[in-house]
Amino acid sequence: MGFLMLNRVIEVRAVAERLRRRRFTSCSFAHDPSLVLIALFAAAVIKSGAAAAEPRPPGQFCAASEGCARAAEEPKTEAAAASARKWHPGHYMQVLRGSVDSQQAARFPYYDAIGNNPDIEGVSVWFRWSQLEPRRGDYAAGIQLIRAELDKLKSLPVPKRLVIQVLDAAYGSDCPASDYFPSYLSSNGSLFQTMNQCVWRRWDATTMGYFIDLMAALGDAFDGDPYVEMISPFHETAIGWNKTPFPSDFSDAALETQYRRLADAMSGAWPTTIVRFPTNWGMNESIMSDFVSHLESLGAGAGNPDICPSCDMAIDSILSGDIGGRDYRGVIPIVMGVEVSELGYDSVGPDGGFTVQEIYDYAHDAKRSTHILWDRNVVIGNSSSDPRYGQQWPAMLNLFSTQPIEHTDCPRSFADGCRTD
Repeated sequence: MGFLMLNRVIEVRAVAERLRRRRFTSCSFAHDPSLVLIALFAAAVIKSGAAAAEPRPPGQFCAASEGCARAAEEPKTEAAAASARKWHPGHYMQVLRGSVDSQQAARFPYYDAIGNNPDIEGVSVWFRWSQLEPRRGDYAAGIQLIRAELDKLKSLPVPKRLVIQVLDAAYGSDCPASDYFPSYLSSNGSLFQTMNQCVWRRWDATTMGYFIDLMAALGDAFDGDPYVEMISPFHETAIGWNKTPFPSDFSDAALETQYRRLADAMSGAWPTTIVRFPTNWGMNESIMSDFVSHLESLGAGAGNPDICPSCDMAIDSILSGDIGGRDYRGVIPIVMGVEVSELGYDSVGPDGGFTVQEIYDYAHDAKRSTHILWDRNVVIGNSSSDPRYGQQWPAMLNLFSTQPIEHTDCPRSFADGCRTD
């Protein structure tokens, strides 16, 4: 009897959380009609209790192979629950990559503005490599920076999750681009100048080793934090060569070898956090397809960092199985980024860009994204608050309130399941 009552309490908490976020999935009423009664009590829970700044006890454990329903049927061992990955699909506000939003003081007012909004699951923040590791092997300042970000997000009336993204390319800058990279990368020849940006030599084993050390240090500090939802190691898999000749030691195969090495290392350093590679291009179609298959074997995620409904990018076709024959939707986290590039800036997609609704329809309905990271665009494109026409933040806010992320089942590649607390 005590076990059944415990299950009811767990279900009440889970339903209350779903109701608060307006997220109704196949893991709710469909599996147990009695939850209709529970929902009535859950509404009282929502009304009387403000969201806590610290994580609540586990509300639900979703086995990767059997969806959410199994959580109510059979308790999981502590070891299995501890190794499960954090799983909070939804809409995320992404701060811009520019110099203003690279300063923490500029970001905090944005968080205050969404602090009471239950439709936004979290925020995605760009941290420059130079901020995370100012000197070789010195990660203290970067850890302190991220910790302050987390403390702010947890303190909000409706706490927000954090997606950590590393900005590791200086677009429109010449090397050494000291605002973006630690000075040791320049002094030891680890940077490379393309036609329009400064990048690090990702295909080089020694330089990749430096980056893996950074990822390991951050994983040691933050993998255990329930509010760190995801780590994305760079902006995109592509390296912007333009008309710049390839370095003599570069090849698609060499790049993929180092990407696999990084994915393996991050899977070990971040065992309970979503590791997502922002895949767009940079390797030929066959190699990219093989790389995504490797990500599946690790339980890692993928997804275009600047989703484009009309660009026919190979990675989008790989994820849906139109290339390679393996449909990854529902198997791995599908994480799409929405940037000003396609919101009226005219660098991705048609002249004038896409509307918020067009992007959602493609990213969510066609590609079944589990997480969508939306640039907080307040200056470019159509300012209408109607998602059918607008391209700025007001249109996004209206879309979030009526069109939540519905692809919330635990990915089948998560061997130890999902934690939704």
